[in-house]
Order: sequence, then structure tokens, then C-alpha cells
Amino acid sequence: MNILALLLLTLLQFILGIGVLALFNISLRNGLKIPLALLLGVAVSSFVPFLLQLLYVPLTAFSVFSALVMTALLLNLNMARTAELWGAMFRNIRFTVKLYELPFILLITAIVFISVWRCYYLPPTPRDLTSGPEVLAEYAVREHTMINSVFNVDLDSTNNPYKPAFITSLQIIYKYAGFPFGQLWLCVIFVSFMLLLYQLLCENLHRLLAGMLLLCFLAIPEMYAYTFMALFDYSNAVFFFLSVYCLTRYFGEQSRSYLYFAAWLMGIATYIRPETLVLAFFFIPLLVYRQWRSQTIGQLVQDAATFVTPAVLLYAVSVVCYN
Repeated sequence: MNILALLLLTLLQFILGIGVLALFNISLRNGLKIPLALLLGVAVSSFVPFLLQLLYVPLTAFSVFSALVMTALLLNLNMARTAELWGAMFRNIRFTVKLYELPFILLITAIVFISVWRCYYLPPTPRDLTSGPEVLAEYAVREHTMINSVFNVDLDSTNNPYKPAFITSLQIIYKYAGFPFGQLWLCVIFVSFMLLLYQLLCENLHRLLAGMLLLCFLAIPEMYAYTFMALFDYSNAVFFFLSVYCLTRYFGEQSRSYLYFAAWLMGIATYIRPETLVLAFFFIPLLVYRQWRSQTIGQLVQDAATFVTPAVLLYAVSVVCYN
């Protein structure tokens, strides 16, 4: 039953992600589109319980999953564009594995499996989680609100309950889906990012070298540990990377869809970790440097404002307003 719930929830997140790609008119090949849609679906679903809380809607299983389904329907209102994306996926599915890829794929799969199993089987242990998002989510499931009895405890020794609601919201969703430890949302982010990163490496490198580099990346002790410790760091790094990647695509293709998309992804990274707002402003000199020969001053200001606005708004809502 838990596996069915996980598959249905992942499918719903995929539909949410496809809706976001359609909304921004982002066209990518399937190797990038499928994992990116899953990552976007996790990000969008993390907003749903948070927004329900801002509206003082009780966080019951019915209200949370009804809101997720309604969000998926709203994001896919442009049926023509959504149908085009789905059709392109099913028309052009190709999956080939070279013999020399198998050793890397098997080893990477074993490493990924260990991380996924730890997320599923072991309870949350990091102090930043158990004194913040995890305890808030646990009591939110019992009391149907994030503003719950946790705040009756003396919290002078920690600021963890006052961090953005990204993890708290996802923990609530997965606990209501039947997973008492939550955390499996991190597996979706981890596996999707590995698939995406491998495809990006293969665009410019031989698959053998891409597999070696991905294995080296997985072997970084600190990064790998964050794939099964449900903290803010890994998710923040993933969406920050995606934002920078889409910004470079904008520089190369001059398609404003990529600028808007990069700005939204930077907003998500800021929603996950508020200090990312500082990094978002650090990109303004790069925007000016790369575009000053082809744009007027007004256009440069518009691009800079476009890039940082989602980050500023989400910082204001998640930190200033919510706290």
C-alpha cells in the first residue's frame, strides 16, 4: 500500500512539474525533461501546505491532497501545450545502455539504493530537523496546523522552528501519504538530480567519462550524507544549480523563457534557504557584463529585476510574513 501511495504521489508531482514546464514554455529532450519535471513537482508541492497555512486552512489529509490535485489541474490549464509535452515524451522515448556503462550504472544504483533505504527505514536524526521541521510536521499532522503546541515549549536555544516551511510542508505530505518518517521526498530529489546531471554530462563528454565523474560526485562524503539526512542543504544546492544552468542557457539562446525560469528556480532555492537571496543579487553584475553590448540600460535593469524578484518575494513571504 505504501509503494502504491508513493507511486501515485510521485506521478502527481510529475504532472505538477509538466505543468510548470508548459507554463514557462521550456522545451527539452526527454532525458532532461522527465527528471526536471519531478524536481519541479516536489518544489511546487512544498508550497501547498505552506499556502494553506497562510490562509488558515486546517492541514488535514483531505485538504492537503485536494489542494495538490487542484494545483496540478490549474498548472495544466493550457491543455494544448501540456498535451504537446506529453506527446513529445511518448513519441520520442529512447533508452539505450552501452556495455561499458553497466559497471558505473550498477555501482551508482547500489549507492543510490543505500541512500533511499536509509530515508525509508531510519527515523530523522539530525538535530536541525528534529528540533524544527520534523517536530512541527509531526504536531501539524496531529493538530492540523503548523502554528501548533511546539511553540509552547521554550525555544530560546534554537531557531530551527523559524526556518522556511519547505521541509515541514513536504514532511506533512509524506506523513499523510503513509510514511511516518516522511523523508522520501529527498529520494525523489536525489534520484532525479542524478539522472539530470548524468544527461547534462553526456551532452559534452563521452558516457564513460560522464559515469566516472558522476561516481566521483556521489563519493563526496558530505554531499552523499545529505542525500539521506532530510535537511535544507542538498535541495538548496540542486535548485541553485538548476537556476544557474538555466541562466547560462539564457545567455546562449537569448530566450526570455529561460530567464524567467532561472529566476523562479532561484526563488525556490531562496525559499529553501533564505540566505540564498544574497547569492541571487551576486548574479546582477554577471547579467550586466554578459548583456551590456546587446541591451539598453533599461533592458539591463529589467533583466536584473526579473531575476531577483521571485527570490525577494519568496523571502518576504516565507521569512518576514510567515515568521
